[in-house]
Amino acid sequence: MFEKEIIQLYKYNGERWVKRRVSHNVSLTEQYNIMEKYEQIFKSKPFFLPGGVNPQNYPEILKMESIMKTKLKSYKNDFYIHDLMRYFSTGRKGIWLLRESGTDYIPLKELKADSLEVYDYFLKANKVHYLVDAGELKQINYDTSLKIILEQLKEVA
Repeated sequence: MFEKEIIQLYKYNGERWVKRRVSHNVSLTEQYNIMEKYEQIFKSKPFFLPGGVNPQNYPEILKMESIMKTKLKSYKNDFYIHDLMRYFSTGRKGIWLLRESGTDYIPLKELKADSLEVYDYFLKANKVHYLVDAGELKQINYDTSLKIILEQLKEVA
């Protein structure tokens, strides 16, 4: 299992992953400050991963980054800080949503029936949807995303 309270920062140099830092219990504000400093020093964004994740074993990280870079114009930090942490800490199965100004990640393992309106809002607000399941990425549409969420909610009811 992955450790959410431990954050590892990695950089991919085009050939291999390089671990840059390990932090414990870092606030979100501190994460954004770290991101800013690393961008200034290394001229690239670090990948924020939970403890226990070796990115070498997860090629989908680079696939997701490539997709994100083609779809987003701003708020790319959403992917590096939020999406990857949620992806790994919630079972590596969810609906990944992208728009020009950010991303959202809905982990299928943590769905709540009373949040259906919120999920529907996120699905409608984001034009690009992917089902991400243990490393496999499949582009889907709004209807398929909603169907997957509804089916998952039936299973947990």
